[in-house]
Parts: sequence; structure tokens; C-alpha cells
Amino acid sequence: MSAEELGKALWDASYAGDEAEVLRLIDAGAPANWTTSSWGGSTPLMLAVWNENADTVRLLLERGADVDTTDNGGKTALDMGEDEVCREVLLDAERIQRWHRRRLLVAWKQ
Repeated sequence: MSAEELGKALWDASYAGDEAEVLRLIDAGAPANWTTSSWGGSTPLMLAVWNENADTVRLLLERGADVDTTDNGGKTALDMGEDEVCREVLLDAERIQRWHRRRLLVAWKQ
């Protein structure tokens, strides 16, 4: 499968909350932050949040999905859903990702 096909399949599996398929596709090289022009440029992470699939959200984050990626309207995954469990998972990941970015920036400046 091409990267485009893997990305689309990951997008579909994330929408469906199919964790086994999400894991298989990411391990096969699907880009975790793949976007599509349909659905306003949303990512697999955004779709998992939209459908309140907290376990899929957690899996995508563990496999490199970026909390800060925005759709065509400038919204992030945090803006996509109301589910408290998903929001907590996203907020925890956001704190960790920002810590790593700061650490890399400090190392780069030295």
C-alpha cells in the first residue's frame, strides 16, 4: 500500500475506533498525522476524539499523533469533542509533547 492508501485506511480505522487495525496500519507505516481534504482536513486523532474513542486516541498519541495539528479551520483535536476522558488523554499528551519540544529546543541551542 502507498502512504496515501495507508493514511486513508488509518483515517477510516480511527473513525471506527478499530484499535487493532489502527495499530496494524501504524506499524505498517501509516502516517499518524495524515489529513484529507474531505472532513475539513481532519486527522485520525481528530476523528477518534470526535467519536469519543479514548482508547484509540491514546493509541494514536502513543504512536506519534500530534495534539497540536490543526484542520483547515484551525481547530485541534482538543476542539473536536466533548468527551471528558478523551480531553484528559489529550491534555496529558499535550503536556508531555510540549515538555519534549522544550527539551529539544534547549539541547539545540546549546
